[in-house]
Amino acid sequence: MLNNQNKLSHNERYLINILFNQEQKSISEIAKTLKRSKSTISRELKRNTFDGFYDHNVAQEKTIRRRWHNHSMYLLKYKE
Repeated sequence: MLNNQNKLSHNERYLINILFNQEQKSISEIAKTLKRSKSTISRELKRNTFDGFYDHNVAQEKTIRRRWHNHSMYLLKYKE
């Protein structure tokens, strides 16, 4: 059964880091382990892999910045 959460947690990103970088697991294997869709894992790796290396801390920081930016843009749009 797939996980219904929308966003990857920091712990899931840490596991992706270990499975992808150290154990060299495939996207399918990582998806099964985390009970996520292959497209979720693929998208995460595409966004946050640099020179063939995935860094979960950088990925988490980028996610936080994206969320903050989207939230602040929403507030500016609907500011009274």
